Amino acid sequence: MNKTLRALIGAIFVTIIVIASSPQTAAGSSMSLLGYQDFDDGKSPVFASEMASAGADEPFPFDGTLFGNDFVDDSLGSFVYTHTFDLGGETPDVAELTIGLIDHDSFAATFPVDTIDFYFDGVKQPDSVFKGISARPSSVSVVSVPVPVSFILDGELVVYFAATKPGTSYDGNGIAPDFSLLEFRTIPEPTTVVMFGIGGVFVMRKAILRG
Repeated sequence: MNKTLRALIGAIFVTIIVIASSPQTAAGSSMSLLGYQDFDDGKSPVFASEMASAGADEPFPFDGTLFGNDFVDDSLGSFVYTHTFDLGGETPDVAELTIGLIDHDSFAATFPVDTIDFYFDGVKQPDSVFKGISARPSSVSVVSVPVPVSFILDGELVVYFAATKPGTSYDGNGIAPDFSLLEFRTIPEPTTVVMFGIGGVFVMRKAILRG
């Protein structure tokens, strides 16, 4: 093996080690989208007819269905859906869910009311980010929340939203989802990166020897 080839292979192995020990460099991003974003964050008011028209070709529950009713006593809406995805044998290290939530009636005021609960795989999640961000008489809130990685290791995430109280001066609370976007970053196993690199070494070695 000549000196040039030895030096080249050595440099490639050093690069492989650096990449394998720096997972952020090799990370890839993936997403799972349900429904489409029909309304911008803060849109107000939002009419039932708009929701039905915008969601006409989208899957349930993103099809414009309103769950619950603001004007019926104790009519508190809820909905559930499931993100399914393929991790491709890789390990996620961070995940985030962005939802367009319509009309949850937690109005910005001196004492805003906490009007919703939400769950991942049956486990209640912190919901303070939804408090006090609605506008009268109805509005859209586009909110991003972290997803604990342990919930997505099986390739599924069950998401459940439920209105727990009426908004101030209302009798019930009708809610609806506009869209839901799950994003996560996956890290290839270091051995995978190394094997790709070793394969590259042999290819380059053959090319040099032939040259």
